[in-house]
Amino acid sequence: MLDEEDSGLLERVLTALNASLVPGIIRVHNLRAIRAGRFTHIDAHLVVPEFWTVEAAHDAADAFEREVIASGGLEGEIVFHTDPCRRAYCAVCDIAVCPIRAEAFRERRALTVEEIVRPDAPC
Repeated sequence: MLDEEDSGLLERVLTALNASLVPGIIRVHNLRAIRAGRFTHIDAHLVVPEFWTVEAAHDAADAFEREVIASGGLEGEIVFHTDPCRRAYCAVCDIAVCPIRAEAFRERRALTVEEIVRPDAPC
């Protein structure tokens, strides 16, 4: 049995992700979302600053999860895997004080469906 893509759910999640972005949550990719009745399970990768501690990354991911669930009016859970930025996102990272910045910040771009479902982080 195969599931079909639920584009309505992806758009709802995308809207909630964009509404909940805060400095430190740089990008999102490899997102998968499934629904079982009213329950929604989402799993995705978050790109965070590589200089953050594991504790800081987990705290940010947990807070982001709560915001996305609330903003999207979702009943369910999100499991985030954190990826280090590896200095590939400096132009779109709005962390004010970054000790490893390799390029000046230019702009914070809104996430797109194409980006969030892409398996690999688009650099």
